[in-house]
Amino acid sequence: MRNSFQELAADGEMDRQYKRWFLRRLPSETSLDMPMSAQLETIIQTTAGGDTQ
Repeated sequence: MRNSFQELAADGEMDRQYKRWFLRRLPSETSLDMPMSAQLETIIQTTAGGDTQ
């Protein structure tokens, strides 16, 4: 059984939300312009492939 985080990682939603909040312009018109670290990218990829029970 997959959990919610695995599902969000597997369908790309975690990546989309990261881009929305950390790369694109925020509602306040500010952009954080903070690319995803290699470590976080690896964690998301690992989570997406997580255990299936």
